[in-house]
Formats: sequence, structure tokens, C-alpha cells
Amino acid sequence: MPTRKVDGVNNFWKALAVEPDLLKQTWQRVKTVMAPGALDALTKEMIYLAVSVANGCPYGINSHTATARKKGMSMDDQRTAYLLLAFVWCTYCAVHSLLISPPVVQRVRERFPAGNRYHRITFNIFSTLTLIPIVLYTLSMKAAPLFSWEGPLRGLQALMILTGLGLITAGARHYDFREFLGLTQIRKTDACQGIGADCELNTAGILGMVRHPWYTAVFFLLWARDLDPAAIVVNTVLSVYVIIGTHLEEKKLVTAYGQTYRDYQKKVSMFLPFKWFWSRCRWLS
Repeated sequence: MPTRKVDGVNNFWKALAVEPDLLKQTWQRVKTVMAPGALDALTKEMIYLAVSVANGCPYGINSHTATARKKGMSMDDQRTAYLLLAFVWCTYCAVHSLLISPPVVQRVRERFPAGNRYHRITFNIFSTLTLIPIVLYTLSMKAAPLFSWEGPLRGLQALMILTGLGLITAGARHYDFREFLGLTQIRKTDACQGIGADCELNTAGILGMVRHPWYTAVFFLLWARDLDPAAIVVNTVLSVYVIIGTHLEEKKLVTAYGQTYRDYQKKVSMFLPFKWFWSRCRWLS
């Protein structure tokens, strides 16, 4: 504790203390790596941080982010950190889309016919586990907000949150959530590949107002929070990802439903119910 100038010993070093020889070797190695040399201490900490993010190590992410700040991480360094944050989220989104893309799904079906039923649930588990260290890294970069929902804006914030939650609830009434999670596919090898309760195109309820209520909810919930630099980076990446992902999903739906879905696109808006409102206004007039 005196050497590192900290108030307590974290669990990483406590676990190593069970094996004194290993503890001594690890501590000596860390001191050797961090000793003065061609690279300054801050650069080494940022390399540690980048490697921790790449390996999905929550301890390394939190530890080296805090240490880098103590060692004087400058605005230029922070910009680099935010670029790394954007890169990490973009990589996650790209891998997420790739693993659920039709060519990959078809390849899995061909190579592992018996395991095809587990593809969706395996995908969901993998996506969740790989998301955890990225979220922790994002939280470790929390800073003073550049924009806060204060005063009269609190009402708008509450409206956005309620709208988002309402869209999720309304969409859940028409989506087969068990199939979305991959549970239905385990029991039924002939389950539909979409998230509808059956293989027919569902346009009832909220789906008669917007084609993608859950994605619309994501926009409302993402931006209905105080915005620090990290939040702005993440929200921007995820918003662009949702838009691109939705267009790619629309292509799959056109392939699945053909002219029926094209007619649906003409009648119902993608995210916001402009066409629904316009049709109601024309009906009233």
C-alpha cells in the first residue's frame, strides 16, 4: 500500500497472495515494466488500458483508467481514449451484425445442422458477455456532463423515457420474445427466423404505426440521459448502428415477405409514425 499510495489492497493482489512466490514474481514483473525507460509511465498505462479493453478485462480497464488519470492524462490523451471508445463500440456492433447475418447463419446451418437450434441463444449469450467489459470501460470514462436535463427540460426527459418504455411494452405484445431470445428454436427446429409469433407478417397494434417500435425506443432511451463526452460517443455510434442495422433488417424482411412487406413499407413509417398521423389527418378532413 505505501508503494502504490493506495488505501487498500484489491482482490487481484489478494488472490495472488495465496501463492507468495507467484505474488513476488508478478509484482517484480509489474515494477520492471513500469520502470523508467523508452516509454513514459502514462504511455505504458494507456497501452495497458488498450490491452485490457481488447481482452475484456474489467479489472484492468478500471485500474489503468484511474492510474492514467492520476499520471496526468491530457486532453489529447483523452481524445485518444474517446477514439478508442468509439472504435471498441464500432467493433462490437460490426461483430454483432456479422454473427447474425444471413451468410453466417446459413454457414452455421450447413456445417452444424444439429446445433442450428442453438445459434440464436448462443449469439445472445456471446453478445451479452462481450458487452459487459465494454460497458465497464465506458463507465470508467464518466466525466462531468456537457448537457444535463434540468429545469423545464426534466419534463421532456420524462416524456422521452415514458415513450421509450411504452414502445417496448407495446412491441412486446406483438413479438415472440421467447423466439427473440432463442428459446423457441431449441424446442422447434422449424421455428420462424424472425421475431413474430408466427411466420405471417404482423401489422397489428403499434406495428400499424411504426415498423420498428423497439428500435425507436432505443433512440428515446439513449438520448434521455445526461450527456458527458463518453455518452455522446456511445450514443452516436449506437444510433448510427441502429439505423444501418434496421435498413439491413428491412432487406431481410423484403426477402422473406416479398411484395407484402413492400406494401407495408409504403403504409407504415420506419421509426416515427408520420404516415400514421398523416393518414389520420386525411381521414378527419
